[in-house]
Amino acid sequence: MICEVFEDFILKVLIGAAIISTTLGIIKDGFAHGFQEGAGILFAIVIIVTVTVANDYSKEKKFQELMQRADKKTTQVRRADQYITVDTEELVVGDVINIIAGESVPADCLVLHSSDCNASEAALTGEPDDILKECVTEGNFANHPDPFLLQASEVKKGRCTALVLAVGDNTNQGRAGLSMNITNDETPLQKKLNRIAEGIGKLGLTVAIMTFIAIVITTLIKTFKDENREFDMRFVTDIANGLVIAITVIVVAVPEGLPLAVTISLAFSVAKMQEENNLVRKLQSSETMGNANEICTDKTGTLTQNKMTVKFVHIEGKSIEGETYSGFNQHHCAHDIADAVIMNSSAFIELKKGSDGEPERDARGNLTGAEQTTGNVTEAGMINYLVNCGVDAKEKIRWREHIEN
Repeated sequence: MICEVFEDFILKVLIGAAIISTTLGIIKDGFAHGFQEGAGILFAIVIIVTVTVANDYSKEKKFQELMQRADKKTTQVRRADQYITVDTEELVVGDVINIIAGESVPADCLVLHSSDCNASEAALTGEPDDILKECVTEGNFANHPDPFLLQASEVKKGRCTALVLAVGDNTNQGRAGLSMNITNDETPLQKKLNRIAEGIGKLGLTVAIMTFIAIVITTLIKTFKDENREFDMRFVTDIANGLVIAITVIVVAVPEGLPLAVTISLAFSVAKMQEENNLVRKLQSSETMGNANEICTDKTGTLTQNKMTVKFVHIEGKSIEGETYSGFNQHHCAHDIADAVIMNSSAFIELKKGSDGEPERDARGNLTGAEQTTGNVTEAGMINYLVNCGVDAKEKIRWREHIEN
């Protein structure tokens, strides 16, 4: 971050001015007094760098925390002969995962088994058409099936079981991200400040050259008119003093207070924007975000829990309302209904997990034993209804997994 700050053209000019000013001051007035002006410029540079880096670091840290929350996704992976829900970052090559419609593919995978699985690769290739994904068998080998699922593609229809082939930067999307060389464009304010610095630099250099030429001409005239003067060390000293004056003109022309004033103003702007819950990562970006009056998103305004619940059941001519039905198992078709729901779903029951992703524990650190249904929210809602009605759904799910494997 410090190196990024020193890429600013004005700061480079200030550093040069500080070095020249300190050198000339020590030559003219000695070290005791000659370093003061250069030290003042260096102090301004230190303040600018400190404020900018401190702000960028704190905002970058908060931004990364937000990104980790946004990127935190889970998937169903087979571990110890049963499916469990894990964070996608915990996937390793060789894992067998279960992907259902509506889920994003967490890694580059090879399809082992599919049930009418169609995936969209629009985010990767821009192609709007869904692609049928199926495992390669002797029967379909001649038809050139596509068994590969790429990270960030989305399963639009069906479901599949897949083998993880690559994760992280080794995926197709990861390599594409590493190959991108993104450069930060200058903001409008930076462009204006650079133009001002270049203009002042050119003007100061022009005035300095003219001043030096005038001093040289004056010295030459005095030397030629005065018969007592010669081209000796006095002449060289006068020319050297003229060079010092010319360099001083260039240094004085540099506006050392301008970058400091701009940095303090931007820092104040970032603080005010943060009070309005507007997080700005880079200090220079506050001038852009500060001009935004409205931010439009594709959210409809409807907030949901992402949870489905059975509210009404019609069975053997009876209509029952509510989230449970105590007489469900008394019906002759109860067993068939439960089998139809569980055998045609991919949801499963596991131990309920806490905010840290581990099985939930009580205050004493003991497992609570609480369970939750994980998977497609509609399927999970129907299985939860069967559990509330007294159906041994876990045993039926184990039987389903035994049949599938």
